[in-house]
Amino acid sequence: MQRFRSAFALLLLTFPPVFITGPVGSSDAQPVLFDSAYISMVSAFAEMGVPINYNSNPLLYAELQNWLGTPHIRRSRGRGGIDCSGLVKIVYRNVYGIELTGSSQDMSRMVKPVEITGLREGDLVFFRIYHQSRIDHVGIFLGNGRFVHTSSSNGVIVSELSNSYYRRRFVRAGRVLPEKPDMALVPENQ
Repeated sequence: MQRFRSAFALLLLTFPPVFITGPVGSSDAQPVLFDSAYISMVSAFAEMGVPINYNSNPLLYAELQNWLGTPHIRRSRGRGGIDCSGLVKIVYRNVYGIELTGSSQDMSRMVKPVEITGLREGDLVFFRIYHQSRIDHVGIFLGNGRFVHTSSSNGVIVSELSNSYYRRRFVRAGRVLPEKPDMALVPENQ
């Protein structure tokens, strides 16, 4: 019995409690059970350099895992192929309950600017890939310098912002998501 308790305590320390919340503004919260699918998802993103922890949004990573490897097809919005702005729109609608519209350029005008050093999970990152005069690519920042986007050659992938290719083409970053409220301070019992 003692071995079981020790193993369970180690599991809890390794995977702290996670709660899935509904769309922004919703107070619904449900605990996530650490089943093999969840552990597989955490492992897959960890291999890509994105550590998922108790501050991470498990809905985001579950949604993204469904899209990884989907081929890049311009102006497409389905599992058979998707482009960068389509991916961002679908993820934001399904995970955050936010409807984004337009192209990457249009989205770049809708965000609150964020310095690259202040990026948080879910922020958008914008690039000039094909055109030097306008933004034509968008991705979702995940943390640890990584972002998810569609690559014309590899489909939906996770890439590093520090990669020289993306570093040279990076234009700006922005935040659509509302600020998370600070945790309320609970007075100590006196």
